[in-house]
Parts: sequence; structure tokens; C-alpha cells
Amino acid sequence: NRVAGCMPAMRQALVGSAVALGGGAAAVLATAAGAPLVFVVLGMAVGLLGLGIAEPPLMSRCMSAVESSSGAAAALVGASQYALGAAATVVAGVLAASSPVLWAGLIAFFALAGVLLARVVPTTTVSPVPRRVLQAAGQVR
Repeated sequence: NRVAGCMPAMRQALVGSAVALGGGAAAVLATAAGAPLVFVVLGMAVGLLGLGIAEPPLMSRCMSAVESSSGAAAALVGASQYALGAAATVVAGVLAASSPVLWAGLIAFFALAGVLLARVVPTTTVSPVPRRVLQAAGQVR
């Protein structure tokens, strides 16, 4: 991954989240303006590009916060992706039936939430180095 070597992981997550937000906003604007479907799809494609950029560093940050039982943590993260996806599919289906603008707005809303979470994650996770290792090195009491 060429991007991974050019910038720190959490900056990559923030940039990816911002790209996803831009794509979601483009889909909302295209839908609200009554533009042809190709413009809505283009906005969605940009949003998915941003998701592809943001997800790997955020996933690695989540996994590095676990000191032990990383297999259980991976299972929990994977299951939560399926559960949240299933819930979002129901909500998106209801909104798409009522108004395409509301549907695109939901996508932009979740992209905005992703930007905010990518901004907060670096300050709220624990060190990837287990506490017992830091204690043994005399860095933590």
C-alpha cells in the first residue's frame, strides 16, 4: 500500500473518512439536484474509496488496544460489522422508499460520524504495548 508508507496510520484514517464524507455529500447534492443516476453512483464510489482507505488503520488501532485475547477481539469487531450493517440496511431501505435525499443523507451522516470517530480514536485508545511490558521496563508504575 503506497499510502500507508507516506503518512501515519491515523492521518490515513482521517483522510479516508474525509474522502468518504465528500463522496456522501456529493451523493446528497446529486440526489437533491435531481441529477442523473450516474452522478449519485459516482458520489457513492468516492465514498466507498474513502471507506477503503480509512478502514485498515482504524481496524489495526482497535486490535492494538487489546492486550490479550486478540482472537476474541477480532471476532467481536467482525460480528459488530455484520450487526451494524444489517441494522443500517433496514434503515437505508426504509429511507430509500420514502425519499432518495434522506437515503443519501443517511450515508453522509454516517460518513460524518466516521470523520468524528477517526478524529477521536487516537486520544481514547490504550497503548499497543501491554502494561506489564511497560512496567517491566520501568516506564509505568
